Amino acid sequence: LEGFVAELATIPRLRPRLRAWLDGRRFGEDSRVAADALSAHAAAAAAVRCSAPLHAFLRLLLDAGNELNRGTARGEAKAFDVSVLPFLVDFRSTDGGALRTTSDAPAHAGALRADNTPQAASTTLLVFLADSHAELAEAVLRTLEQLPTLSLRPTSECRALADGCAATLA
Repeated sequence: LEGFVAELATIPRLRPRLRAWLDGRRFGEDSRVAADALSAHAAAAAAVRCSAPLHAFLRLLLDAGNELNRGTARGEAKAFDVSVLPFLVDFRSTDGGALRTTSDAPAHAGALRADNTPQAASTTLLVFLADSHAELAEAVLRTLEQLPTLSLRPTSECRALADGCAATLA
């Protein structure tokens, strides 16, 4: 064993050569994993970009926001940041009652009061829009169901993969 170690010590730049060999072996698998993830994300992005129902629903959200903000500086927005979408589930009518359509009928029926008369439920803007445009909402859901499943990797794992690839290429 000592003779083997002594022989290894005579090889010039052994450590960088072993590191390069190991990185080269890992690089193939890591690059396949990265390429698969990139392909899935590209397919999902293309599906979202080409989805007419999704675009129509986003337009509906923009129009609703412009109507709610009418008369303010935000009332004629041409676009919105999609990062606000998760907050739509928290956007409710201010009085705790139901949002109403232009016909003033409740958009979403609530529970019955003790005297069996309808009680307006607090409705979110997203539920209101989905209920009032059910066919469009169903088309959006079908589009989202067809998106490829994306395996989300922890940021630290992605960084380690990128650092390993960069070190191999350096």
